[in-house]
Amino acid sequence: MAQEEAAGQAGRLIVQNNIKLTLWYFIFIIVKVMYTFSQLYKSDIQRGVGDGYTRKLLKYFRLCQTTEVFLLYLFRWRFKNIKEKRHIEIYGKCNIGPGLYLGHVYGITINPDTVIGKNCNIHKGVTIGQQNRGLRKGTPTIGDSV
Repeated sequence: MAQEEAAGQAGRLIVQNNIKLTLWYFIFIIVKVMYTFSQLYKSDIQRGVGDGYTRKLLKYFRLCQTTEVFLLYLFRWRFKNIKEKRHIEIYGKCNIGPGLYLGHVYGITINPDTVIGKNCNIHKGVTIGQQNRGLRKGTPTIGDSV
């Protein structure tokens, strides 16, 4: 009896310790995500943002870009709704540097494999796509301050 109680108590301690470690892991992930998100989002907002839709779009784009799996689905769903209102095709995992400026947010299409540097301006009707054949085959890489 005493051995069974000791084994049961040891099992409960292991479970409690695993729960504590899991909670600390989630807290660490959330802090890391929020720090990265805040740095990117602040640099975007400092460049000047038009209306509320643009702020929401940038906010959820940066959250999709920086978030781990357990919150990603919520942010993707909200980002998708905002994109559909303005006919924008920007994927959440696009590699776009800090300081993104979206002027007149409507009808923007960016290929998910495109790499865009920091402090880039993108305006209404812009399509950054992919060439499927020829000398320029592939997706573009756009530098800084374009």
